[in-house]
Amino acid sequence: MRTSLTVAAGALSAAAWGLLAYASRQSTPPSIVLFLTVIAVASAAGISVFWVFAKQELPPSALAAVIGFALLFRLIGFLGQPLYEDDFYRYLWDGRTFALTGNPYQHPPADSFGQTELPSKFDEILSRINYPEIPTIYGPVCQLAFLLGYWISPGALWPLKLIFLAADLGILLLLFRLIGPSPALVIYAWSPLVIKEIAFTAHTDALAAAFVIASVLLAHRKRDMAAATALGLAVAARSFTIILVPLLLWKRWRALAVSILVAMALYAPFVASGASGGGSMKTFATQWEFNSFVYGLLKSFIGPAPALIACFALFAAFYVWFLKNSDDYSLLLGMFFLLSPVVNAWYLVLIVPFVALRPSAWGIAAVTVVLVSYATGANLHLANLGGYDHPWWVRPVEIIPIVIALVWDKRFWRQRSATTASLLV
Repeated sequence: MRTSLTVAAGALSAAAWGLLAYASRQSTPPSIVLFLTVIAVASAAGISVFWVFAKQELPPSALAAVIGFALLFRLIGFLGQPLYEDDFYRYLWDGRTFALTGNPYQHPPADSFGQTELPSKFDEILSRINYPEIPTIYGPVCQLAFLLGYWISPGALWPLKLIFLAADLGILLLLFRLIGPSPALVIYAWSPLVIKEIAFTAHTDALAAAFVIASVLLAHRKRDMAAATALGLAVAARSFTIILVPLLLWKRWRALAVSILVAMALYAPFVASGASGGGSMKTFATQWEFNSFVYGLLKSFIGPAPALIACFALFAAFYVWFLKNSDDYSLLLGMFFLLSPVVNAWYLVLIVPFVALRPSAWGIAAVTVVLVSYATGANLHLANLGGYDHPWWVRPVEIIPIVIALVWDKRFWRQRSATTASLLV
């Protein structure tokens, strides 16, 4: 009976994803209403399977269904088109620049405007790059993936989708190694956020997440140097993962040094040639804001610079508390994003595997409702809002379910803490 429910939930979710993939290939992007409806259906399907099996392991038949549908969802996303995003144009351009010049950080795409020798495919790609006046901010590990994609098929997105899906499936395998046939596996395997951001939209965050979860498994098995290497690669893929390095390698000083050296070694060739993306990262960190929460509130009262300082101080204080009181890294990452000026939905891909390792209602809510952030002025076609601005109702729709879920979690905190053994070291 429970396996039949898993199959029914998977089939319903697959139908929803198929509808979204079909809509993504039309001349105009699918409406936000359709998108959020699909997310709601897919989320309900995953939660129902997790809830039904919450107190037991997945039997072989149900596990096969969970994995089979996870692969199907990703195939559907691979066949679909990117949704509400244009970051992949930058990836394709960086891959070509890396291949031809050896340093994708050296010049912004705008420097190539007006070049007559550009192939028509890359002329079109160049015209669609967002913020072309700013050099790329993507780390060396991402750049290597872009380069590999260029070598496979210049200007084509499908190689990058395959690379990121390989990392995504690697995470699923690593989670299985950590938790076995736990129903929590479905939290990652069927995550609407992961399907949308990796399979459909080809964001790079699967790379950082794969290396972070690999480091968790390696550290759990006392393979400190391998764990340190994986963490260094994660930092070179997504810089904010550096906040996890001291925690996962606490009191393992040689391994901590190795992690830092690995990240530095990956950046070193670009630094030596005169550009490594530092200027772009500074611009991003100090001038951009999107979907912010605490930072946005503070900025309205004390201004942007003091708000940044205040958020940094708040996170530093929380970090010190976390060192002594918790090993739930989804909580740490959640606080980091709560205080960040920019909270793009795909950033939370990194949280999803940690929620699978330590299930929580608030974590499941957070990695689902963040997709509401795509309800921007541009995607809603609202003339009275800027392209990246949100209507008034977006923040409440994101925050209220998380608050309710936190209350639910607190109610069952003692029971969950007593019965759940941490795999994080």
